Amino acid sequence: MSSNEANGAVPTGVIDAASLPDEPVEEIHPLAFTGKGREYFGIWIVNLLLTIISFGLYSPWAKVRRLQYFYRNTQLAGASFDYHGNPAAILKGRLLALGMFVVYNLAGAFSPLLGLLVAIVLMAFLPRLLLRSLQFRLYNSSYRGLRFRFNGKLKAAYRVFLGWPLATLLTLSVLMPFCHQRIKAFQHDNAAFGRASFSFTAPVRAFYVCYFKILGVVLLGICLIGGGVALVFGSALMLASGRPNPQAMALLPLFMSLCLFLLFFFIRPFVEAQWQNLVWNHTRLGEHRFVSKVSSLRLFWIML
Repeated sequence: MSSNEANGAVPTGVIDAASLPDEPVEEIHPLAFTGKGREYFGIWIVNLLLTIISFGLYSPWAKVRRLQYFYRNTQLAGASFDYHGNPAAILKGRLLALGMFVVYNLAGAFSPLLGLLVAIVLMAFLPRLLLRSLQFRLYNSSYRGLRFRFNGKLKAAYRVFLGWPLATLLTLSVLMPFCHQRIKAFQHDNAAFGRASFSFTAPVRAFYVCYFKILGVVLLGICLIGGGVALVFGSALMLASGRPNPQAMALLPLFMSLCLFLLFFFIRPFVEAQWQNLVWNHTRLGEHRFVSKVSSLRLFWIML
């Protein structure tokens, strides 16, 4: 034993556990929404009336008012978000989209071949428009006075918004989960807040698993609808005479429509919750990570 050890000193190279700094504790900052239904109803009804009176021209101003209300009532760590979109710029974008739609319909009415050519030209412009939309939306969003931004490049936008959808079409939707993953990765990997960049880590296989879950729920719903329709159709036939019951047969289309509506009504919350949790649980902002625990059942009751 050395003299330092005999005197109770800590030997060189040995770290005293009591002198170590505490391990960093993960802080959780939940998002909070402070808006009230009565407040938003006033904004909603005014927006609706002014949009109707102006034949839709007021809709960009209505959109800005709506987004500002939701942004400013969404808080994170005691601070609110804000939206700074210019309604005039939104109106220009919508008039451009309307003009493209009118040109396409006029060309199609004049000649199917001309309509096809115009559709191809419009598809060639679509990635550029989507890129500008992402840039506009993020640049006009802020938190604590600091703006978000989108750094995606046009070449990548064409690959994501045009190339992969065409590949999905050619493969009869086999690549749809792959295409979906590439779109989300493009959106999140190119977003930034100040000097911090977002990142997206969800693998393609996670999207395929999610799609198979949704497909399973849809098939189960279709089987239940098929069984119900068969039951109604069977009761509509009079086995004794072999003739269908006119009253029961008249209700069959209504019953099928109701079943399809209920299928959509039940599946939509499940789908939205699946995508919300998948995307945000694999998104980070610098060293910070997101946690999403959206409940399909709770979302269903909200919709109901």
